[in-house]
Amino acid sequence: MLSLRKTKSLTPNFNKPRPACPFYGFGMPLGRVMMDTEGNQCALVRGSHSPCAMEMNGQTPDWNKCSSEDNEALIEEFDKMTEKHLRVAPKEFWPDGKSSWKGLPFKTWKEYVMGNQVERPSVPM
Repeated sequence: MLSLRKTKSLTPNFNKPRPACPFYGFGMPLGRVMMDTEGNQCALVRGSHSPCAMEMNGQTPDWNKCSSEDNEALIEEFDKMTEKHLRVAPKEFWPDGKSSWKGLPFKTWKEYVMGNQVERPSVPM
């Protein structure tokens, strides 16, 4: 059950290990909604299904260590979008029985996935 309280505590419907990156495993086919692709896609690379650059270089994906050449420009672009518009639809928070969902605000998702409450993959990606 999705639980989003004033404390910004999120409880997923099921446990899904995630690397410490809010863009890992997502694509943006719908403009301002990042959709869970359940793979290694990087939502920062728009217009294609590009895998995570860190993972392709043998590194564990980590937003704080992202080595993408265009990272700074992409961060600025996403910062502008995330203030009010960008949303994220991770599978583990998708409401049961719903065929559509507007998703979580990006800021809420980023705080969740970068926090200590998320199980990390047990093996290098």
